[in-house]
Formats: sequence, C-alpha cells, structure tokens
Amino acid sequence: MERFWHIPLSPVLEGLSERERGRIYAQVRLLRYPCGAFIYTFDDPADQLYLLYQGIVKIITILPDGKEQVLELLGPGTLFGQFFQPGPRRRRTAAQTLEEAVVGVLTEADVLSLIGSIPAFGVRLIQEICRAYCAAIDRLEGMIHASAQRRLLVTLMSLAASIRPGASERGETLTLPACITQEDLANMAGLNRATASRLINVLRRRGVLGGRGRELIIHLPRARQLLEEDV
Repeated sequence: MERFWHIPLSPVLEGLSERERGRIYAQVRLLRYPCGAFIYTFDDPADQLYLLYQGIVKIITILPDGKEQVLELLGPGTLFGQFFQPGPRRRRTAAQTLEEAVVGVLTEADVLSLIGSIPAFGVRLIQEICRAYCAAIDRLEGMIHASAQRRLLVTLMSLAASIRPGASERGETLTLPACITQEDLANMAGLNRATASRLINVLRRRGVLGGRGRELIIHLPRARQLLEEDV
C-alpha cells in the first residue's frame, strides 16, 4: 500500500478508514500512460472506472464539423470514466493524457464487489457523481449568454477546482501545468485562439493572471472577485 501514500486523496476515499482504503487499493490496477496516449476512446466499452493519480488528462468529444472539443481537463485525485449511465454502455467521449500519467483502474466487477463490502464507498461514489454533475451545471450556467471574458474566467475557475480542489476558497494562486495551452483554454471556453489570447493579456493587466510568456498563474481570489463583478 506504500505506493499510494504519495497520492492526493480522492474525494471518493475521504472519510473511509485506513483498512477500508487498503481494501480498495488492493483492487486497483495501476497503469502508466505516456504523454498523448488515449486511456479510452470513442465507442469503447464503458466498463471501467478510473482514478487519476498523476498527470493531466483531457476529456474530449468530436463536433459535427470534425473538430475536437475539450470538455474537461482533470488533475490528480479525479475520478473519471463513470459507467453508471443509461442506454448503450459505450464511451461517448475520449480521455487523452497531456503529460505522463498514472491511472488506477477498477473494473465494474471490482466496483460492485467493493460497494457490497464497503457501503460507505458506494455512498462516496454517488456523492462524487452528484458533485461532478453539479459542477457541470454550474459551468454551463456560467457560459450561457455570457461575455467572452466571463466564459474564460469560468473556465479558469473550473480548471482550478479540478487541478487543486479548494484552492480558490483558501485564497491560493495556481500555476497551470505547461501542458495546458492557450488553445486548450480557448477550446474549453468556446472562444477562438485570437480572442482567448487577447483576453489573457487583459486579465494579466487586471491582476487575474500572472506569469511570463506561456506560463499562466491564476490569482484565484482576484479571479473570483472579477467573476462576481462580471454579471
């Protein structure tokens, strides 16, 4: 179990005893993926649950015009690839690494067995699925009829929540990993590259973003304040 001690605790494991976490860890199969690898892709069987231990993963879909759309960027501690979905049990998205990643895998049989033996684990799973759903709704509401600047701010705050949960509430700054490009930000915010670049410069001048060149540092308290003002 020593191999898990350096890993940020996922919300799905919070509140469980060390013994219960140990039983879950014993079921987890660890896989290492190089940068750019697909963990799963479109129409794959949706029969495994993933927990990101290290690295950054993007969840993507393909638009009718054939362009890639980034739906989420995920950081360590994130649960993804939920297979609790109605209809055909096939993947409707793809998950690709943006840097070398270590991922824990649980099969459907593993998950059902753990829920039966550790009911609290089942409750945590339901809570995490609900949290992800509410976060998606909040982000969607933040995008509807919003200005380009607001969409970019919502995207930055969403990234911060995924990469370092609680960082905004603690008044921290967050340096975006170098693998997250301005193109990714533009894609997630529904902006073109030129507009995103212009707004990033505006937000630098307004104290929301720091860093030089391609480095982006989000000053989360200022970002939250500006988001509240930009209604």
